[in-house]
Amino acid sequence: MEEITTRDETSTVCTHGARQLPSGGLSMDGPPTTLSGTGVDHMAFAQANITRDNTKFVNGAIVGERNVFQVLFPFPGCCFR
Repeated sequence: MEEITTRDETSTVCTHGARQLPSGGLSMDGPPTTLSGTGVDHMAFAQANITRDNTKFVNGAIVGERNVFQVLFPFPGCCFR
């Protein structure tokens, strides 16, 4: 489980990005910085490996093939709290 947090220059959790106003000022009601809108998201990962080993020793040398299939499943979102 991994926690992703967005922070501003003062290390405060930042829920929304800055938006420039027509007057030149900045407003903190821009787009959300995380999927949950709270500034903190959690992500879980699942990993699977399948190995097919068709190797053998012939006269002291390894002959054959070895196939490795690896899959990584990321689960982003705020539901892993």
